[in-house]
Amino acid sequence: MATKSILKTVEVKDNTLAQALYDALQETKTKQSKHVELSSPCVELRGELVKEFFKDTTDE
Repeated sequence: MATKSILKTVEVKDNTLAQALYDALQETKTKQSKHVELSSPCVELRGELVKEFFKDTTDE
């Protein structure tokens, strides 16, 4: 997840939705995180490698 999306200001004008958001955030304080095992290696792609990764191979 991109860091900028976490740091954005959120304005909630509806009190019911604001309370629901608050409750959800409070609930996350008590939950334990789950251990995740990657089934494939993590690789950083840059430049042309990104285009190659998302290349449409259905036409070939």
